[in-house]
Amino acid sequence: MTRGKRAGQVVSRVVAGVVLVMVGAAAAWAVLTVVKPAEDPLTASPFTYVGVTSGEVGSSISLNTVAEWTPVPVGENRAQGVVTSVAVAAGDEVSQGAVLYLVDERPVVIAQGAVPMYRSIGEKSVGADVAQLQQMLADLGHYVARQTMWQG
Repeated sequence: MTRGKRAGQVVSRVVAGVVLVMVGAAAAWAVLTVVKPAEDPLTASPFTYVGVTSGEVGSSISLNTVAEWTPVPVGENRAQGVVTSVAVAAGDEVSQGAVLYLVDERPVVIAQGAVPMYRSIGEKSVGADVAQLQQMLADLGHYVARQTMWQG
């Protein structure tokens, strides 16, 4: 083999090696770019900045947002029957003693307290739940105690 031929083979092998390294580097960059997880927009920046230029009208910006929360029940409905009417509208503010709706023409009111109402209460019933209900009714002007309320 002649010296010129051998030098040509060495040069072509070096060029092929450089091209192979460049193709490998480009493929590795592409794989890392595709496989890398997307940056979390909530931790990327605490603010979104938008430039405003005086005199421009009709500009807009689209922002993708996500709102997430866990619903927490504020009450429990144990009334059985048919809801015959609704006394409040969406967005109304209500407080203890307010009528929310009627079930079989009987009002369902808000009764809030630390002791859960877990049983049916009758005339001779006693307990912390009874005292809580008596106190609520007294606060609303619907009950006057004939004797001292039970203190648990």
